[in-house]
Amino acid sequence: MNIYYVYLHLRKGTDKIFYIGKGKENRAYSNKQRNVHWNNIVNKDGGFDVIILDDKLDNNQACWFEQYLINLI
Repeated sequence: MNIYYVYLHLRKGTDKIFYIGKGKENRAYSNKQRNVHWNNIVNKDGGFDVIILDDKLDNNQACWFEQYLINLI
């Protein structure tokens, strides 16, 4: 099923990438089950911005694209 997407989290107001992830449904916009580093950035900046880079991917495609992007930065 092609229900996954790959997304970026940007620091609020700076457009600096601080997180790359894959998800489905509302994951990109959720602040639940995030690590301490992610929470520290979001708390300091007062939020985060989201960019969906690609969607309608299967799990393998989404995992590959996420890992590819992580390796770029």
